Amino acid sequence: MWCRPRNTLWIKANIPHPRVPGCLEWFTILFRLIRAARKGLLDMAGSENFAQLGRSVFIRGELSGSEDIYVDGQVEGTIQLSGNSLTIGPNGRIRANITAKNVTVSGSVNGNIEAGERTDMRKSAVVNGDVKTRRIAIEEGAFFTGKLEILGDSKPQAGPGAVAAAASATPSHPKPHVSDPGK
Repeated sequence: MWCRPRNTLWIKANIPHPRVPGCLEWFTILFRLIRAARKGLLDMAGSENFAQLGRSVFIRGELSGSEDIYVDGQVEGTIQLSGNSLTIGPNGRIRANITAKNVTVSGSVNGNIEAGERTDMRKSAVVNGDVKTRRIAIEEGAFFTGKLEILGDSKPQAGPGAVAAAASATPSHPKPHVSDPGK
């Protein structure tokens, strides 16, 4: 990275300029951006697959898609985002059944939520409805009324036939005991 002295322009006479940041400022800005990206506060990759519905948007019907959606407006009906995430902003008002990979609620939801992986309810969230999810986080101050069902792993369980096959594969005779001659 090429830097110049603070508050100077590279002109023949090296005239001072009050608005040109120096090396330290550029490195500080870069460091803060990297730290924000690592904390997940800044999404640098995949931002082109993100849709946002503002406060003035009202949708009645079915909302579905193949990208993450941020809703700060109103939705009535159903929301289907099977492989993607839904974030409901603090001004979001949802009257719909929701199916998504991850659901984060900061606004209000009247309807059932089915999340394939995780559901987060922020402190300003108001949720009236049943929730099915693998993991859940409810912040202090969030309001939740309904039934909560924690889904188990979708891995196939070992049946009694698999246990019997594993038991028959182990040798039935014990290993010979070898004593240490140095003791």
